[in-house]
This record gives sequence, C-alpha cells and structure tokens, in this order.
Amino acid sequence: MAASGAERLLVERALATLEEACRRIARGDEAIERVHQARVGTRRLRTMLRLFGSSLGKPARRRLKGLAGGLAEGLGGVRDRDVLLRHLGTLRPGGDPRAARALGFARNRVRMEREDALHPMRESVGRFLEEARPARRTAGRVAGGARTGLSGSIRLALRQLLGELLESEAGVLSHGDFEAAHRMRIAAKRLRYALETVREVLPAVRCRALDAGIELATRVQGRLGHVQDHQVWGLALRALSKEVRRSLEEPALTEGLGLLAAHERRRRDRELARFLERWRRHRAEEDGPLAVLAAWVSGDSQDGGSN
Repeated sequence: MAASGAERLLVERALATLEEACRRIARGDEAIERVHQARVGTRRLRTMLRLFGSSLGKPARRRLKGLAGGLAEGLGGVRDRDVLLRHLGTLRPGGDPRAARALGFARNRVRMEREDALHPMRESVGRFLEEARPARRTAGRVAGGARTGLSGSIRLALRQLLGELLESEAGVLSHGDFEAAHRMRIAAKRLRYALETVREVLPAVRCRALDAGIELATRVQGRLGHVQDHQVWGLALRALSKEVRRSLEEPALTEGLGLLAAHERRRRDRELARFLERWRRHRAEEDGPLAVLAAWVSGDSQDGGSN
C-alpha cells in the first residue's frame, strides 16, 4: 500500500516538534523540563519513523533513524540523572545516619554524572539540528497539505502497536517479570505517542475510542513507569554500594546505600502489585477503554474516525 499524505504528515509533524525542542536546548535552555520535552520528541519521531518512515524514502529514513538514535542516547544521559536526582530529593532517611549519609553521597555522585553527560548531549543536539534539515525539507514537500481521516495503513499500524502491548502482558501477569513489564511500558508509550499524533495531525479523526486509547496507554505507561523507575534506581544504588565497598572501604556508607536499594525494591514490588490489580480490571471490562480501543483499531467499531 502506498504511503498516504496523512502518514507523511505524521512523520513531518513529529520531526518539526523535535527540532523546536532541540533548538531551545541549543540556545542554552538545559533545564529538566526542556530535556524531557526533547527526549519525548525523540521517542515520538522514532515511533513515527518505525510506522511510516518509508514515506520519506530509504535515504531520508535511514539518516533520520540514525540521528534520532544518537540524539536519544545524548538526551538520555542527562534525563536519566535528572529523574534520579528528583527522586533522591523525595527520599527521607528516617533518622538512620547511615541512610542519610548514603543519600547525600548518591546525590553528589549523580550531580557530577549529569555534568559529565551535558557535553555529549550538546554534541548530539547540534548534530541533529545540522543534519536533519534536508530530511525535514523532504518530509515537508511529500507531506503536502493532506489532512484526511484514518487510512487503512494507519489503522493497521495502530493495531500492531496494541498487539505489542497485549503480547507483553503474559509475563507480567503470570510471573511478575520486570523485563516483561518494561516491554509492556515501552509498548504503551509507543501506542500513546501514535494515538496522540493521529489526534493532533488528523482533525477528521475524532472518536471516543481514540481518546479512550490515549487515556489507557497513558495510565499503563505511568504505572509501569513507576515500577521501572524503582527497579532501575534500586539497581543503581546497589551497584554504587558495591563500588563503595571495593574502593572506599566504609562499611557505614555501604550499608546506607544498601538500605536505600532495599527501599527501592520494596516500592517496586508494591507498584507492580497495584498495576496488576488495575490491569486485570481493564481486561474484565466489556465496554472499558481496552475493549473499545481494540474494536476500533480492528475496524469492528462503528465509532467515528475513518475515511
């Protein structure tokens, strides 16, 4: 099936949004929210390239895919530290001097790591802005002014994204598999980005199923995001504890970092249990957002949003 103007417009819009966020960073705005916006923009673009990048032609798609990957890595180094610093700022050691000292130590370490990550981020942003312009012009030309309804290929892409989300649930439901939970979160994120971009770019697509799908994907992403965050933070604190044990030989500091890591593991397990309870409810709802979205992307729904 040939790519439609609507598909090309989805790619072009994601690219334009990311370029704007990167230009602000290049002008010196490296605040936590700006880096976050750019990272989200990178993920949106990668999702659109994966689904509809063929509309640009192989050379432009390949170039943009490589640039987006490098940009994601550069932004991720800073963003991951920003998120961890914000989380560490919410922890309360509970009167344990070992945990209090470990918390201060961890904060200082992450601040230094963020400073080290700024230079690679700046390089990746500059490279993206310089090399993405030709592809942007190509995307703008082929996109034209198409603002139509939902084409069959777009609906198929959304159905594939929902399928990836549902494929991940078995390991999460039966085994509490954190790797499966991570895959399910990524699938929910991609689905949300695709649905939001469709709603933004194609005004003809307005229906209950689209809004229900966005709400569902956002909830899944957020809840599993908490699980993943505590998992990653716990592993990072555990690794830091091992490093301190080897290099500094300070038992109290090592124990304090271990206490913080254990705290993260407990939070991770509680968040996963909450997600499982809510997801099972979604699965059981015959007219809930999951069922409505599944019927819509499969074409079985009478809801609006098609050509």
